[in-house]
Amino acid sequence: MTSRSDPPGTGRPRTVPRVEGSPALPMLSPGKQVAFGALAAALTLAATLYLKVPVSAGGQYFNLGEAVIYAGALVGGRWIGGAGALGAALADLLQGFGAWAPLTLIIKAVEGVLVGALARPGPWGRDLLAIVPGALWMMAAYAVAAWALLGPGAVPVELVTDAVQVSTSALAAVALAPALRAALRAYLRPYGPPPAQER
Repeated sequence: MTSRSDPPGTGRPRTVPRVEGSPALPMLSPGKQVAFGALAAALTLAATLYLKVPVSAGGQYFNLGEAVIYAGALVGGRWIGGAGALGAALADLLQGFGAWAPLTLIIKAVEGVLVGALARPGPWGRDLLAIVPGALWMMAAYAVAAWALLGPGAVPVELVTDAVQVSTSALAAVALAPALRAALRAYLRPYGPPPAQER
């Protein structure tokens, strides 16, 4: 669905994207997409560093950075979901878990891209279904990483921790997504798609 508005400085109407059929951030300029990606990475870093519970001395810990990745992917699409991985990897580095950082970057980037690729605004169940493949990938990939870095004894702890983490984060992201979409819709109202997308 579209509406009409006068973009700032143009003096003429342009079709305005609505955040209803699919994530709308790709309709923004590359510079604004980078800005939203940087914001997602920063919020993921903060949530990972400060909303956490350590579960082992080897670098395993519960955190709510996942909620930011999911929410960003649901509202902003693949690019925003994947960008959150930068913040998660940086959190590992800042906490002294350097061996985990490159694995976190890859695992969470794929996770965010998966969720963002499947995200379609609608009933809360649709958001939840978009998260499930990314969550399963994250759990399986971190179980393999824990085996490689800490040994097989670390796998059960990793799986239980990640199951609680993705479940809690999914519920938080699904609850936040409608309000975030409304805020994004309000932000996008003065703007239209790039000239190539005009009709």
